[in-house]
Amino acid sequence: MGGGLLMAGAAALTSGTARLVAVVAIVAVVGAVAAWALYDHRTERRRGGSA
Repeated sequence: MGGGLLMAGAAALTSGTARLVAVVAIVAVVGAVAAWALYDHRTERRRGGSA
């Protein structure tokens, strides 16, 4: 979470190309984390129930 705040702060404090690069990096990181969380959730073994 701290890294996300740091990147958002960098995007807010920069302008031009640097801002675009920071925003693209934020989107890439958030997308990667969301994809990993979805994968982890879908492959997690369920407790209880029949296996």
